[in-house]
Amino acid sequence: MNIIENNPYRILGVFVNSPTKERVANQTKLKAFLKVGKAAVFLLDLPQVLPSIVRSQEMVAEAEAKLALPADQLKNALFWFVKNTPLDEIAFKHLYAGDMEGAMDIWSKKADLYSLQNRLICALIKKDYGDAIRDAELLYSHFSNAFVEAVVGTNSPIDANELAFQFLDVLCNEIPTDKVFPLIKNETWRLHVSSTVTKPTIGALLCAVDKAHAVRGKGAQKRYEAGKKLMQEAKPLLIKLGQLLAPENLQYQMVADKVGLEVLQCGIDYFNDSEDADAARNAMILQEFALQTVVGKMAKDRCKENVDTLKKIIASLPPLEVYEEDKSIKEELLKFYQLPDEICHALTLLNNAKPHLQSIKRKLGATNGYYLKMSTLVVGNALHNVIKEVNQAQADDSLDDFSYEAEIAQLLLLTKVLENAWKTTLLMDSFDLESSFKTRYSKNREILKGLCEQQGVPTTTYPAKSISTQKVSSTPSSARVFALSSETSRTTPQTPTPTRPSSRQSINQQDSTQGGTVQKTANQNTTSSGSSVNQINSSNTKSENAGCWIAIIFIIALACIGFFAFNVGGLLGHIIALLILLLLAGVILNSDILGCCIVTLCIVVVTCIGIFVGGLVGGFIGFVVGLWIAAKITK
Repeated sequence: MNIIENNPYRILGVFVNSPTKERVANQTKLKAFLKVGKAAVFLLDLPQVLPSIVRSQEMVAEAEAKLALPADQLKNALFWFVKNTPLDEIAFKHLYAGDMEGAMDIWSKKADLYSLQNRLICALIKKDYGDAIRDAELLYSHFSNAFVEAVVGTNSPIDANELAFQFLDVLCNEIPTDKVFPLIKNETWRLHVSSTVTKPTIGALLCAVDKAHAVRGKGAQKRYEAGKKLMQEAKPLLIKLGQLLAPENLQYQMVADKVGLEVLQCGIDYFNDSEDADAARNAMILQEFALQTVVGKMAKDRCKENVDTLKKIIASLPPLEVYEEDKSIKEELLKFYQLPDEICHALTLLNNAKPHLQSIKRKLGATNGYYLKMSTLVVGNALHNVIKEVNQAQADDSLDDFSYEAEIAQLLLLTKVLENAWKTTLLMDSFDLESSFKTRYSKNREILKGLCEQQGVPTTTYPAKSISTQKVSSTPSSARVFALSSETSRTTPQTPTPTRPSSRQSINQQDSTQGGTVQKTANQNTTSSGSSVNQINSSNTKSENAGCWIAIIFIIALACIGFFAFNVGGLLGHIIALLILLLLAGVILNSDILGCCIVTLCIVVVTCIGIFVGGLVGGFIGFVVGLWIAAKITK
């Protein structure tokens, strides 16, 4: 201990209770020796038990000054030897010879002021702090007044009751408190140490909090550095404070919560404003320290809420080595979401995202979960557009003209769309997919392949290029067209959007001095990449009904033509027959009026019957011809 090794009484070579004239004589001797460059030696130098001492004129002068006032004499006397009895004389002979154990054995035989004081100093030299504190408790509880009188004489204004506290203050400055405090059993002494020693510790902690608080609003990086500095400074101080005060102590709780919440706020400010790729992981270091530091329930709840939010964000973040690739892919997805549901945009997404996915694959491996998730995300969005446009091409209700030409035009459009869809599908085949998505993708692929084959679209390998300018050179054969069932929204990524701060989850901050919990919002798409993959179903389209309508029209038209044709023919034939019969009747009946009337009536009846029968025959023939023609057209 420095206060023992450099004690002014030791420098002057005297005991605590040595007469003043002895102390003055030693001062004179020291000055004389130092003036001629010689070293003065005293028995109380104790070179066998203490480090050697090399005196100088400045050291001697300083020692004289430290013993000028009674209060200073008493403070230094607490940590040096006294001698008064013959027993002390015997014990010091052992001590001069370096036999500290022999001296302590002699002093242990008696528990008076001098024996207790000398045993206490020997215990401190040996660093046996437990024995030293026990001797001090006995000494100051029974001999405080006698000790004051032995050092500064009677009628001193010094309060002997403060002697023990003065001893504890000096001891705790010389020795780490964590070594001293557990050894103190006296409850009054423990309270004094905790209140006295904790005061500078608490002050240092609050000062560190104020420094961190002062950089608010000065940028993300400064807040992060302030949080780290506060964390590093606070750790040893909080450990020291925790040894002096129990965690349930209100003073400890107040200080710990203040430190923890300021570190928490540093982490929040840094994360929300930073563009660093590892901002979430850096902020988590501060947030976890804050959670471990705070004691109060409200403070703990607030810290836990922030830590839980950061854990979710970190879990959704890409590995740090592929951060740039992840950012690029998500930027492509953001642009893709703004475009119509068309196959050409799906192809653009696939072509633009593929180099970044290949880079991720090289760095992380083909079986890495994050790589497969991102690859599936891209394919899922592209597949959405393929299904959407194929379904639209089959279910176009904008055609009010059901003519043969309109039907052919629609089939040509469907053929072109199917060609583009198949080429895009072949490109999607080159992407790695999650196993949970492969089944649905394969099902859609097979149905699309069937549609292509029915429309006469080749399903061999195509180079994936220039889909929007591909021309259809042949007329498709008649085929039954299947419909794809599609949802109205694209597949959206499950991971957070790629750029910060606007497209990344952020923690909504709340001033740490106001209490309460921090609310956090997530600015990210959470739909699973495989959850909205569209399924393909089969259904009838207009081409199936067009032939039926054409057949009905032909049948009705030809039946009507046959009916009227045969009726007109029958009518003309019967008129001619009537004229002939009238002519014959006039010759036969010699212009008999009654006979002419009877003949005319018969002719009219026969004519009506002939007209009706002829119409039926003509209508039947027209109906048969119409069926034959309709069958030929719709074949």
